[in-house]
Amino acid sequence: MFFWSQFPFVRITIAFCIGIIAAVFLTGHQEAVFLLVAVCSLFLVGSKFFKPTTFLKFNWVFGFVLIVLSFSFGYIRLFIESQPAKNISTQKISAYQGLVVSQPIKKGDFYKAVVEINQVKDSVWRPITYRINLYLRTDSAHYNYGDVILVQGNPTELNSPQNPDEFNYKRYLSFLTIYQQHFTEPTSLRVVSSGNGDAIIATSLKLRSRFSNLLDVHIDNPKEVAIAKALLLGNKSELDDDIKNTYAASGAMHVLAVSGLHVGIIYAIIFWLFSLLPKQYQKKWLIATISIPLLWGYAFITGLSPSVLRAVTLFSIMAIGSSFNRRANMVNLLAVSAFILLVFKPYLLMQVGFQLSYVAVLGIIFIYPQIRKLWLPSDRFSIFFWDVISISIAAQIATFPLSILYFHRFPPYFLISNLLVIPAATIIVGVGIAFFAFSYFTIITQWLGWLLGSIIGIVNYVLKFIYELPGSNWNNIYLNVPQTWALYILIVFLFLFVVYKNIYWAKWGSFAMILFSILVGYRWFLNNQLKQIMTYKVSKHYAIDLIQSGQLVSVMDSSLMEKPDKIHFHINPNRLLTGASEQLYLSKLAMKTTWYGTAIVWNGTSVLLLDKSMEGDYPYDVVISKAKPQNVYYNSESFLTAKLNQQGLLKIEL
Repeated sequence: MFFWSQFPFVRITIAFCIGIIAAVFLTGHQEAVFLLVAVCSLFLVGSKFFKPTTFLKFNWVFGFVLIVLSFSFGYIRLFIESQPAKNISTQKISAYQGLVVSQPIKKGDFYKAVVEINQVKDSVWRPITYRINLYLRTDSAHYNYGDVILVQGNPTELNSPQNPDEFNYKRYLSFLTIYQQHFTEPTSLRVVSSGNGDAIIATSLKLRSRFSNLLDVHIDNPKEVAIAKALLLGNKSELDDDIKNTYAASGAMHVLAVSGLHVGIIYAIIFWLFSLLPKQYQKKWLIATISIPLLWGYAFITGLSPSVLRAVTLFSIMAIGSSFNRRANMVNLLAVSAFILLVFKPYLLMQVGFQLSYVAVLGIIFIYPQIRKLWLPSDRFSIFFWDVISISIAAQIATFPLSILYFHRFPPYFLISNLLVIPAATIIVGVGIAFFAFSYFTIITQWLGWLLGSIIGIVNYVLKFIYELPGSNWNNIYLNVPQTWALYILIVFLFLFVVYKNIYWAKWGSFAMILFSILVGYRWFLNNQLKQIMTYKVSKHYAIDLIQSGQLVSVMDSSLMEKPDKIHFHINPNRLLTGASEQLYLSKLAMKTTWYGTAIVWNGTSVLLLDKSMEGDYPYDVVISKAKPQNVYYNSESFLTAKLNQQGLLKIEL
């Protein structure tokens, strides 16, 4: 049976996380939270005067007060973290000075870096502190981490989502405490001084840059170089769309982000090396003493990125507690690591990588043992591959609801790809560490570089084959937040039923399944009743969707058709939201071309697509200007609603 008493720190961490979430979505209540802290503190001080018998009788009250304090601490901690947003300069400024706090990376025609502004100039120079994204149009970086730079120009606030259900990039950056952006030219930037950043981070970035250059020299194929940098150094900036799509569709995308898998591989390699030693040296405290510095050394050469720091912190704490061979201890250690990270960076909780990492580890802790005991092979080869299969299934069960929520896809061949990718990643990480360790020996480095490129090339070939298999990519799957929570509740109750064989959990699982079915069915019902004309805001393009009961007629300019990234970012979210998956071609509709535009009849509604923005009365139910898609005129009484939505787009429901 699941007893909370076995997991004392889990309760504290959960309450702390709820406090953070409350501070994100329920702002402005800090005074009430501070009052709550004062009341709880007075209660704890007053409890010193209670009799021991009274304390034991009402010990649940003290537990509740501790949970309330943990919640309050989470709320207050995020409130403090969000204070730089209050310092943003809303006035137009002519220049600013700031410290470059990230290594510039290539983004199209620009080099992008995070700059922490410390002074701005309007009429006079004045101190201020907040962060922006700086984009410098250039072929080579004119600035580096730790530089103090003087920039002419005025940073601007990021735009809120321009289309329904579009990714909220502004909110995403606010979770990184970045609130403005600035696009500028090299002539507007001057480096005032260098070497002002954190010395440890600066040294780490220099080492990472050196190893990155070595990979460029000793691996010939650009795609293999990009994958080696992503897999070994955590630099994903050189990955092209073809690589990303291939790895994502085959279920191997996790190997391209240096995180728990890679740190776990290094920990496993260290553990394996210790297993070769005499038993007197196989002490768990000795393994932890040696492995923790090595893990942090790996984090150092990868540039101390947030995902690596998260994974190394987790494994360090778990290594310290590995001598306690009880599952409850591992869960507590997991909660401790999350708590420590969130105390320093509370916005981590809102990042997809953080959520997926911890949910995957929970899946491995709880679900993996249940799968593994279904078969107990005897030989080492079978044991290894059965462990890979069991871990892959456990992690996938734990993470697939979140993956669908955020990425709307599921890789059906994940088991096949992981049977290749996890052993290959183990070899690549091992060879990569040797490559870095022997980097001063040219002959050895050349041979190891060739070996790295060859292994990565084989992995790419096989994953490309999997990617091209029929039905390899189940995409455009939609889950909203309530459906995701219902699905997780269902998974938990089914897991408890399988473990404890108690009909009690089966009943609750049935209720969870009914709840999930109701939520999915309700959304399907609404979409089936929907008849909608949607105009989209896409810079320098026009795009219009006619949606009814899951059927879609799309009208957009030819240049936008050749830009799938823009369609995916601006338009597809609304199509997923409305369940518009069956596309009809415009040529299938009754259509007439006139000198002023194209007229179509769509489900009994006449629509004129005006080629130019022209005033006048037209004998059509709906008139849409291609020049300004938001200029829509309607004449028919059949329209029940025609109004601007929150993004300022005309959304007409018939």
